[in-house]
Amino acid sequence: MKKIIITMFLVVTGPLGMRLAHANTNLESDIQVSKIPVERMSDKTRADGFETYYGERFALKEVVNAKDTKPTQILKQNQIELKDGGVFYPEEVQFALRVRGEGINKAPQTTD
Repeated sequence: MKKIIITMFLVVTGPLGMRLAHANTNLESDIQVSKIPVERMSDKTRADGFETYYGERFALKEVVNAKDTKPTQILKQNQIELKDGGVFYPEEVQFALRVRGEGINKAPQTTD
């Protein structure tokens, strides 16, 4: 009797657990972040953000007056000011970040 109950439990919960595990792996694999060393950047390089030597990341959208500005021009400034008041110096920036794939803010879809 116990074997039948355990088997039924595994049959019922098995596909649900597999779907949840599959959903988590898809979310992580759709987003790819490329790191471009600052030394290799040119005027044609596109970037979505920067990473410092300390591991701190900030998006290009967070930089004050970054509209229609190339990433190389931002790094030529004396300091990089963020909209939240933070300040970074161009010497602290190690990588330019390029994000590819699905959006991070995408809401999960459920089957009804």
